[in-house]
Amino acid sequence: MSGKKTNKGLLIVLGLIGVGAALSWPHVQWFRFELEAREAFQDKKGLGRFPTPERILATPDVLRAAAARRGFEGLEVRMSLVFKPFGGGPVKRWHVRAETRTPDGRFSFAHERMIESEFDAEESLEAFREAGFTVERR
Repeated sequence: MSGKKTNKGLLIVLGLIGVGAALSWPHVQWFRFELEAREAFQDKKGLGRFPTPERILATPDVLRAAAARRGFEGLEVRMSLVFKPFGGGPVKRWHVRAETRTPDGRFSFAHERMIESEFDAEESLEAFREAGFTVERR
């Protein structure tokens, strides 16, 4: 031994930390996308309780843009508008549901929001169907 110090152990630990960070980075970005997606459904910045049909129809584009900012291009978004019971009683409300998935299927996310807007006219529901929404009444 020449008495010279080496930092091999430190370099190995730093290398392992770097590899771990590189492997977890897509998961961090997807988590940040999920936060933005939830925000798109919130009261003040997103849909809110009484959204207009135009705002609901714009939701898939908002989700795709948020995913693109995080590096997830080609996000698959399935939207549905479901009229279902609220609280187990006779009262029914509309629910907007978004299901997102990356093209490779590695990451997926679903979120639902009850809204208090009314869509009684079949013409307004047809606009959602034409935009690719699944519309159902339960």
